[in-house]
Amino acid sequence: MGKASRGKRDRSRDRVGEWTAAGAARRGHEMIRQTLGAVDNPFVRAMMHQNTSNGVGDSYRMAVMAGGLGDEQAWQYALSITVGAMGDPPPWSRDLNEHTEREIRRHQELLRTAEVFVISPAAHAAVMAASATLEIADTATLDRDVDLPVPTGLLILPEPIVHANRNGALSDTAAFGWAPVQLYSGWPEVEGGTPGVRVTSFMDRDGPIQPDEWRAALAVARSSGMPLPLLVPDGVMGMTGNGHLAHLDAAQLHEVSQGVQQVHLALRESANEVRGQVVEDVGEWTGGQVVADPTQDFVRRYMFAFWRLAAQKSMEVSVHRSSVASMLPRQGRAAGPAAVPDVRVVQLAALTGVAGDGGGTGHRVYHHRFPVRMHKVRQWYPSQGVHRIIWRGPYIKGPAGAPLVVTETAYAVR
Repeated sequence: MGKASRGKRDRSRDRVGEWTAAGAARRGHEMIRQTLGAVDNPFVRAMMHQNTSNGVGDSYRMAVMAGGLGDEQAWQYALSITVGAMGDPPPWSRDLNEHTEREIRRHQELLRTAEVFVISPAAHAAVMAASATLEIADTATLDRDVDLPVPTGLLILPEPIVHANRNGALSDTAAFGWAPVQLYSGWPEVEGGTPGVRVTSFMDRDGPIQPDEWRAALAVARSSGMPLPLLVPDGVMGMTGNGHLAHLDAAQLHEVSQGVQQVHLALRESANEVRGQVVEDVGEWTGGQVVADPTQDFVRRYMFAFWRLAAQKSMEVSVHRSSVASMLPRQGRAAGPAAVPDVRVVQLAALTGVAGDGGGTGHRVYHHRFPVRMHKVRQWYPSQGVHRIIWRGPYIKGPAGAPLVVTETAYAVR
């Protein structure tokens, strides 16, 4: 969505310079400071409204095509899997203006309160590799009380991820934010909602994808005295956080994933029919190409992989402390200079693997690091004297300091 929803087709990629934790922390603070001051912007508001309207419209047309629902029921279904999945409780209105205003306030709250993470290029590459081993149903095994490093966070990437949505349009994602939320995406709706995590994607205003129409929009915003923020809200989705599919085995999770993919393919056909868009072959992620995301599950898989790798100590999270001041307003106090909050720096751990599962130790000698997909194992609990089935992965396996394998098999995003 966002820039992508306006048919971005330029394909380019910024090169990552020398990455340092201090530099990344400074850059992250500046992006947050500038974005917080500009996110309440009529141009941003209009983009967000249009993105949500497109999603609701696609879902409504799919519901009508499927049959079995009356007109109002089809609208309520469409609203439940769009605005309900963002955290809006029912009843839902077709007028999305109030929803857009709530979204602006949620983005401001996220930017003010989130724990900030910056991730090194190597750790980012490991997350990309691990995410490629997952399917959409795997992410529904998420337990937000166990898997999240912090309840509310903002992850700043070392460079934008260029990816294509289900309609083939491009976007460049520079950051992801998350926060706990109740989801209302069931139909009929579940009373009280479902515990989940709200994930926000932010695209890079000055990123590698800069078609003429985007440059023109930036110029109009600047000339109007309302420049767009450095981090432009691009899309919001809800991820269930109660582990409701954790009881399924790998074959059952794959079957669920196939069903979800069919829904997204139907949504793509509906959108293409209405808007006349042609889906492109946008390639694979191999460390520099476009990530194809026809089933709109890449963000979920990336975030799930990041959280699991951090929780399983495949990545090290250290705290970078700054002695400079920031102009970020302090919550509940008058705006003014405040101490810059700590930034958590995410890098690949010196030791890889998961205890009890090989992890690069044992008789087999590995010369590379590589991602291991999520799988179930029988874990022995000595204090209880029993085996229990638990999920492991995704994680990075192999000896410390070895190169991370980059292959089409490991990195292809289907």
